[in-house]
Order: sequence, then C-alpha cells, then structure tokens
Amino acid sequence: MNSQVKISIIIPVYNRENFINETINKIKKQNISAYEIIVVDDGSTDSSAQLAQQHDDITYIYKENGGPASARNLGLGYAKGSYIIFIDSDDFWEEESLSILSEYLDKNQLTQIVEGKIREFRVIKNLDELDFSPESYFMSNFGSCMIRREVFDIVGGFEEKLLLSEDIDWYTRAWENNIIKERIEKIILNYRKHSESITSKNKEKRNFYRLLLYKLKIEREKSRNYIPHGNLIDYIGKR
Repeated sequence: MNSQVKISIIIPVYNRENFINETINKIKKQNISAYEIIVVDDGSTDSSAQLAQQHDDITYIYKENGGPASARNLGLGYAKGSYIIFIDSDDFWEEESLSILSEYLDKNQLTQIVEGKIREFRVIKNLDELDFSPESYFMSNFGSCMIRREVFDIVGGFEEKLLLSEDIDWYTRAWENNIIKERIEKIILNYRKHSESITSKNKEKRNFYRLLLYKLKIEREKSRNYIPHGNLIDYIGKR
C-alpha cells in the first residue's frame, strides 16, 4: 500500500469471519499499490473484528449494526482516494482488476463510472480449489465498478432505509442523473455463491425492499423535470 492514495477500497463487514482474511489478502496481491483499504464493521458478533485488525495497514471502523448502506456511507466519510470502489467481504478481484479500472478512468476523463464483468464461483476447498461459472455477465455490483469520487456529490450516498437492493437504488439514481457509465470486456469481480450471503438469507424480505425501492423511484420522478438518457435495465445490466 502506498501513502499516495489514488483508490479507496471500502469493505462493509458483518459476521464474515470465514471470508474477511481471504478478501483482504487477495486485495494485497493487486498489481498496483496506490490504494487504501477501509473495513467498516457493521456490528459483527463473531471474530471478524479481530481478524480484520490483524492487518495493521488497513483502516478499521466499528459501528452498530445498520445494514450495508450505512456501512458504505460511513466508509465514504473516511475515503481519501480520487476513485472509490467497494467489495463485499466474501468476494475477490482478479489481480489486475484495480489497475485495469483505474487506468481506464485515467484515460477516459468523461467516464464517471467504469464497469467490468462478474464471474460467479463456489469454493470446493479453501481458495485453492474453486468452481468458476463458465459464463460472465454485466451487473452493476459495487465490486465490479470503479467510481469517481465526485459522482457521490451528484448522486448522493446510499439509501439506509434499504437493507437489500440499495445497490439497484444507487445505480438507478446515477442513471437518473445521467452519470456516464462505460463497460469493459474484462472479468473484474469474482462473486461468491453461498448460503450465508445477505441475498440468500433474506429472500422473504426481498419483495418488501423492492417495493420500497420502486416507491422511492416514483417519488423522485414526481419532482424531476428532465428525462434520463437510455434504458434503465441496460444501464444497470442483467444476467
């Protein structure tokens, strides 16, 4: 890690003692060094805190449990980088992911968000033996997108009422504000499929938060006096 911070990596964590070390160690294998790692512990009750704090070259922040949106918002307040990227504490990047995304933003000054592809995987034995999906796809997952810091001044932070679908809400607001997002045909994020993920454990609540998401969108539409460019589904992506 370099004292000259270009990229702020924000990791929200809640009870991820089985994964957090792997995620941090994978980040440290990136082929660039001008980044900082900010771990926001969202009230974990397992050993996530102790494991994260073993890494003396990260910023560790504890907060009472409030959901991933509030954790990301808190992390943003500590971020020093010009480029912001988030990663969930059970996923990992390819070793060149940060350099690929940051170099794209360096070379394309009008691009405000750059997005790479996602590949799903399951662990067979630690991270030594992984079962990768043969397919990859575009979906506006925070871990597959690098965002210019000033975009948050336009779009705002994350909606803390949403304990699920907060990513869809944020990218919807980015689309509504005509934020320029471009895609590159590179696998950036390796997305872990497992039964302990927030999405898997909260299927019964998904419809409630999707309805709240649409309610918030409709409320914004009432006060908006312009039409966003393009199609929302194309902007966010789909499998």
